[in-house]
Amino acid sequence: MYEIKGIKTLSVRDGVALTANLYREGRIVANVEDRGDGGCMWIHWNENPGLESALLVDWFNKSEADHWTTDFKDSEFSDKCELAIEWLIEIAQNNKSAKKNILIRVSVEPFPDGMRRFENYQMKNVTLSNRDALQSVVNQFVSAEVWDITSQSFVYAKDLLKKKVVA
Repeated sequence: MYEIKGIKTLSVRDGVALTANLYREGRIVANVEDRGDGGCMWIHWNENPGLESALLVDWFNKSEADHWTTDFKDSEFSDKCELAIEWLIEIAQNNKSAKKNILIRVSVEPFPDGMRRFENYQMKNVTLSNRDALQSVVNQFVSAEVWDITSQSFVYAKDLLKKKVVA
């Protein structure tokens, strides 16, 4: 239902600034801007900001946003829009990278509040269609998750390998 496209980034003194378009059902509903200064994300709705932001929050509430949902439950309404957009940006960036690289995340010691923490790795210039590369990921990191463009989420590498063996 929602998608981020047209991401443009720029390195700035305090981080990375970006602009992008937010699409709902194939139509641009907002332009988003992060100035990379540690402040909030700017969301410039094309029309009906109250309705559009409510639809985005409702969609995000029902989504399977993995580690984002823990932060989401206790957030202010405006923060929920920003979290949803940050998640969509992460999906778009992961999809782009995963066309040429295997993106790997490994769960490490959780934070004191119980939230999962991850270390991220990449296998450059190889994709999940390379069965030997996928087996290598499983051999190095037994509990590794890899980014799967089809499901637009991280999945366990060993489970994906099992599916590819059957296919």
